[in-house]
Amino acid sequence: FAATGSPVLPADKLIEMRDIVPAKKFEYVELFQDQYNKITFQTTNLSTIRRFKEPISYRKYEIWADPADGGEQGDFSAAVVIDLETMEDVLCVKEKIDQNDFAELLSHIGRYYNTARIVIERNTGQSCIDWLVGIMKYPRVYVDPIATTMTRAVYGVYMSRPVKSEAIVRMKFLLNNDIYKDYDPDFIDDGLHFVWKKTPSGLQKAIATDGYHDDTVMARLIGVSTLDMRRWKAYQNGTNS
Repeated sequence: FAATGSPVLPADKLIEMRDIVPAKKFEYVELFQDQYNKITFQTTNLSTIRRFKEPISYRKYEIWADPADGGEQGDFSAAVVIDLETMEDVLCVKEKIDQNDFAELLSHIGRYYNTARIVIERNTGQSCIDWLVGIMKYPRVYVDPIATTMTRAVYGVYMSRPVKSEAIVRMKFLLNNDIYKDYDPDFIDDGLHFVWKKTPSGLQKAIATDGYHDDTVMARLIGVSTLDMRRWKAYQNGTNS
């Protein structure tokens, strides 16, 4: 592959996963509402939603989501459902969609996957969060433990430069140690073209190379930023290559 700039994520691991993609069976699924207003997931010929595995009872899942502005005329919104036991992607979505509609989609996906906790960026996703919490009444949206006060809960991740940098370190550790497994072709392609570029001030910034998007990568980094990394001793010990 050809990308301008130094790759942020380990390209060899992404290429390994890319080579496995053809053997990883997935289904395109869409949400359908019956006459009793019950929402179900049904397979279809083509969709923006790929399902690799159906939910397993009592298994813990999280949804990592990067909402975008602009609806159908804007950027892509992206989300991935992670099985926290196996650390693998079980469902993913990438779509140009209004934030309110994205919130409804996340709510239905979350309830389908055992009321998965939704970890979402709030930098540009406040409308999505407000809809999730206020309209959809979704019960498990990530609460920022630093920004939250005794009188006000602050939902979502604020992706500052330090948070993003730490999330990149974590993701590199998870990929290099074969802990995180993701066979979403969009994420792999975006990841291979997620590079370091020097800003006019001389700093290095992690962004998508020209002609590519970083939505799927950012969705993963948002979620990884909130993981309890103490479960992996090698990371605690500082061997986080």
